[in-house]
Amino acid sequence: THQPRHHQAAALLQTWGRQCDQFVAFSNATNPTIGALDLGMPHESYGNMWQKTRRILAYVDEHYRDFDFVHVCGDDVYLLVDNLRGFLQPFLDSQEPLFFGQWIRQKNHPYLGGGPGYTINSRALQVYMKNASSTCYTDVVTSAEDRLLSSCLRQAGVLPRDTRDSKGQQLYHDVAPHTLYVTDATGRSFHDRQAQYWATLPPPHTMGSTV
Repeated sequence: THQPRHHQAAALLQTWGRQCDQFVAFSNATNPTIGALDLGMPHESYGNMWQKTRRILAYVDEHYRDFDFVHVCGDDVYLLVDNLRGFLQPFLDSQEPLFFGQWIRQKNHPYLGGGPGYTINSRALQVYMKNASSTCYTDVVTSAEDRLLSSCLRQAGVLPRDTRDSKGQQLYHDVAPHTLYVTDATGRSFHDRQAQYWATLPPPHTMGSTV
């Protein structure tokens, strides 16, 4: 978030944020009443999202390394915390690096879209910090933090996991319920094209754990 949108961060804290074990709103200004922490970036810009994300991950690695999972998202996300906990429960004792989110199609490999946020476990964060944080796109200034994070994790050997339910339906969404309801696999909008992509994937039980 950033200072003009601190009301958004406050809304998150007052709703699903209070259900988390820890909630931090990374910003360009500190406000303890809403859990906002100044990242100390040289300038505030949506176009600098990748560098913000790099700094967020470094902060989380330093201060919250004992957490099992961290969910990183923007200030316009509504998270069903109980649902997320239920989904992650089978993976609590896993020693593998885990990276969960919404698959977005691209030419070579899918990446995890930043819209609904993405979830990583402590092992995946350790792998990123050790093998990619100081070498992967370190000087790039872009808003496409989701593509770059997926790429950096992939280069470090961490692949996105299958996040569909037993019916093959996605659990992470970057649109409002109405838009999700009217999206189909016949149109040409971004979300329609994603629905087409999801429709071509094999069932979760035949897919394996990674894509």
